[in-house]
Amino acid sequence: MKFSYFIIILLVLLFSHCFSFVGWNPTLGGQITNAVLLLLLAYFVVNVSKLPNTPMKPFVLGLMCLPFVSIIGSSTIHGQSFTEGFRTTMFTFSYIFFFLMYLLKVKARIILKMCIAFGAFWVAMEAVQQLTYPTIWFATRYDTFDNAIEIRNGVYRYNMEGREFGLILLFYSFQKYLQTPKRKFLLGIILGLVGIYLLATRQIMVASILCLLYGMVALHKIKISSFLAILAIVLLLYFNMDTLFGDYIEMTQDVDEDDVRVLSYNFYGLEYNHGQFLPFLLGNGLEGDSSYGKEIEKLQDYGLYRADVGVVGMYSWYGIIYILLIIAFFVYIFKKHRLIDLYLKMYVLYMLVTSVMLHHFGYSTHHIMTLCIVLYLIDESILRNKRANIAIEKNIQ
Repeated sequence: MKFSYFIIILLVLLFSHCFSFVGWNPTLGGQITNAVLLLLLAYFVVNVSKLPNTPMKPFVLGLMCLPFVSIIGSSTIHGQSFTEGFRTTMFTFSYIFFFLMYLLKVKARIILKMCIAFGAFWVAMEAVQQLTYPTIWFATRYDTFDNAIEIRNGVYRYNMEGREFGLILLFYSFQKYLQTPKRKFLLGIILGLVGIYLLATRQIMVASILCLLYGMVALHKIKISSFLAILAIVLLLYFNMDTLFGDYIEMTQDVDEDDVRVLSYNFYGLEYNHGQFLPFLLGNGLEGDSSYGKEIEKLQDYGLYRADVGVVGMYSWYGIIYILLIIAFFVYIFKKHRLIDLYLKMYVLYMLVTSVMLHHFGYSTHHIMTLCIVLYLIDESILRNKRANIAIEKNIQ
């Protein structure tokens, strides 16, 4: 059993590039990742009959398979080879991580403890590196010959991989503290809030506060009227951040990133498909080392990134069917919310609120890996609470 958890930890490190370790070799690391994904695929195919039918299983299968259908779009519309399309899309095999946890029979409570430990590590590294700059170990943003690292809210923005674990740490600790006020849960809340602040990303800050307010309402710790008043204040601060704190916040120079994002929404959501039905339905597919890839590189030179526009970017890549699957997921969570632990509902709410700008589904091995963990915990929560309800009903009878 211990070996199973060792495998899980190794895959977390691999898929997160060791939490975006600056010494990570992208070429060798990419080759190892692809080899591991193919091994996982083989293991999945051999053992697929052993997988239980769980609430999240259909969603995971859809999220894993639909991106490969979009290869039709990248091939027929953009002339990219099927081989290149498959190569660039195969990272979605990392959804097998979800099924692997079932095949290895890992316990959800141990996985949750791992998430909390990873979250604490993420916060610690984000905090320590504020003091050690220019010496850093974990970052996706750092100094280059062309650009200096961005500073916002007086904080170096390293954007280290692992914020999802920090959010799980925050939401779980918040739920537990409201239910049973203990110092260890208060410490978890403080660590989570510190991590969110060090991200220096406004939409994540606001979404996190909204989720915490929702948690208070759900546990009847705050009235609806108070919730709406606080929410209004938070939104007011968010939309007037530059006006109120303009001298304090160091924004990106030259180009207003919000204006560029609006242009990206319009371009990839309305213009890029040129009214064609195929890319609308199945998407344009992921760009690789091809003329299609060069086309996208030119668009990115103008600041038009699909990665910056969340669900619209996913629509451009994978089509409307993929988006409908995501909508179905959120609807299902809403219908089953009584069976899902509060901290997981808070996390799904965070996903919903930020999906306009951020990717939570088919974007990278790291995002998929953390989503698989959340979906595994949701599965366990639904099944556990169903069993508890059945037991209560039997006792009543």
